[in-house]
Amino acid sequence: MESNDNRFIIRIFLTNGEKICYKSGVTTDNAFNVGGQIEDALKANYIGMDMDGKLTIIPFQHILKIEIDPTPDVLLAHAVKNVESIDE
Repeated sequence: MESNDNRFIIRIFLTNGEKICYKSGVTTDNAFNVGGQIEDALKANYIGMDMDGKLTIIPFQHILKIEIDPTPDVLLAHAVKNVESIDE
């Protein structure tokens, strides 16, 4: 994971059109584990975000998609690398 400002951003797009953004500093621990943490959250059907002493739990039934920027060094097991968006 290469980031000029030493952080990564998680964007959660909800089914109601709302977007929630979180940023976190890159540490050795989370730089390698963010993909695995998202994968574990998928199995649990929710994602929990710890921020300012509060835990926010978002059920996956309300999530349209999740973006992680920059891409974690270790991808999810079912992620396809180096794709490009095209219009057809």
